[in-house]
Amino acid sequence: MAQAVGGDPLGFREQALRARREGLAAARAGRPPTDAPRYTDPRLTAAWVRGYVAAEQAEQ
Repeated sequence: MAQAVGGDPLGFREQALRARREGLAAARAGRPPTDAPRYTDPRLTAAWVRGYVAAEQAEQ
């Protein structure tokens, strides 16, 4: 598998984008932020939260 700078597999980017989109969708659906999935990688949790916050800020 190809490696990105820093040793992370390129697949992480796809996972992070998916987590961010899921966070956006959750906020738009009116779900509370406590519905965040429990990812094993904290960076994916952060991506989900960024998506959630981005959707909430766009509404304002």
